[in-house]
Amino acid sequence: MKVAVNRAWTRRRFLRSAAQMMAALAAGGTIVTDALALQDKQSGLDVDPALAQFSRQYMQAKHAPGMTLGLVHSDRSTATGVFGLSDRAQNQPVRPEMLFEVGSISKSFCALSLLQMHEEGKLDLQRPVLEYLPTLPLETPHGAITVHHLLTHSSGLPRNARSFMIDPDVRPVQTFKPGTKFQYSNLGFLILGKLAETIDDRPYATVLQERILDPLSMTATQPAISIEVCRNEAQSYVTPHGDSRRGHDAALKIEPPHVVRTAAGCVASTAADMNRYMTMLLEHGNGAKKRVVSEESFALFTTPYIDAPGFGDHKEAYYGYGIGISTVDGHKVLHHTGGMTSFASSMQVDLDGGVAAFASINAMQGYRPTPVTKYALQVLRAAAEKKPVPAPEAIA
Repeated sequence: MKVAVNRAWTRRRFLRSAAQMMAALAAGGTIVTDALALQDKQSGLDVDPALAQFSRQYMQAKHAPGMTLGLVHSDRSTATGVFGLSDRAQNQPVRPEMLFEVGSISKSFCALSLLQMHEEGKLDLQRPVLEYLPTLPLETPHGAITVHHLLTHSSGLPRNARSFMIDPDVRPVQTFKPGTKFQYSNLGFLILGKLAETIDDRPYATVLQERILDPLSMTATQPAISIEVCRNEAQSYVTPHGDSRRGHDAALKIEPPHVVRTAAGCVASTAADMNRYMTMLLEHGNGAKKRVVSEESFALFTTPYIDAPGFGDHKEAYYGYGIGISTVDGHKVLHHTGGMTSFASSMQVDLDGGVAAFASINAMQGYRPTPVTKYALQVLRAAAEKKPVPAPEAIA
């Protein structure tokens, strides 16, 4: 993909940035490089510097080691940016080709795969999941749990049950009548991943590869996190257990490689590939090579089924099928965050404005970079509507 040079990057700005970096090094502070590299068309050159500046300020305020950023403009041109460091000890910067774990944004991949199976007549979304997976050790005293309930986090199941599926003595207990309220459940999507494997009769990673990644030409994205995949990720960091300085970069330690294969959060991707994914969402399911889901299935995907106030840092929010849904300035916005052991991510897709943003940070300190993606939408919309760039909100 051709990389276009940002004309706003002048010699004066370069020297100023270099001076700031040397000053930060002398002070022992966090280094955040100014490296917003525009790809494809040069849309929004006059507004991207504002977003780059806010991104740097956010990272400094949050003591983030590094960040990758993906943007989709209203004309479907894209941009990717890398900021800060992957390896702090070696002073190695984040590179565009490095993988970042997207966390629970993976749930939307799972939902779209299941919607494909629904289109193929293989899956009834309103059918109890125990009819498909009769050996699941679930206690359901408040009513049958359908696939729809699992997709919308309204099953009544607890948030997590790590030993579920491997320990026969673990029997998660439902706590309320399905469909009556929102209760986020990673366990629910672990079950949905097993459902996808059962229906397709193949490993979940293969399901994602062939149903989502290949049609979107997401060639860098990995559908399961393995030790080998971790070697291609940005070096990631975590706050030591019990460290009282949580949220301060001096407390961060390197996270060792790990394995994640469950549908609740198994995808590792680049900003460029996430741009392809978000473009498909802006196109209502139409991918680079073929449709991922039909217009009818996309409508099911984006229906606000259940009230989920505060989800994804949106005061008013609903949940669809593996995706959060909010109305922002009169626009329908799809959104999700993702938190892994040592990565924090955020995705915002403005369906009405035709713009989208993804950001991921290579550390877990209890926050998600949602302020960056929210401001990115404002900047991108201002460019599309030929309006002045709004000032960002104060960083909390």
